[in-house]
Amino acid sequence: MFGCSSFEGVDPACYQDAFAFLAENYRAPDALIPRKRSAETFDLPKGHPFDKKRAIAQLPPLLRTYLSLGGWVSDHAVVDRNLNTLHVLTALEIAAIQKLGRVLCARWFDLDACAAAASCVADANGAHSTTPTQ
Repeated sequence: MFGCSSFEGVDPACYQDAFAFLAENYRAPDALIPRKRSAETFDLPKGHPFDKKRAIAQLPPLLRTYLSLGGWVSDHAVVDRNLNTLHVLTALEIAAIQKLGRVLCARWFDLDACAAAASCVADANGAHSTTPTQ
């Protein structure tokens, strides 16, 4: 799954801690970094010091959620003056969400109920036709 996370405003200096934190901890694998196509971009600052608490506070809430599920971001951001935002490509592998879901389900609920729910979802998606037991 991919899209972009937007930071309000067009001044990267307002989010220097967040961008340095992202570059240091959540940069995409080299093979998956998109090329720069916009006329106005800036590189996320690798190797710059940052205040972790301030960096996390500067992140948009949805981006924090994606990162907590194993998401990653590009190595640059796009300046969008028309929308008054800075956009960072954000991606999350669906398999990571499913794996995390199974772990959380096992922690919070009965393991048999989790297996039945997974079978039901897989059946709804046409993966197989196992009927969950009650």
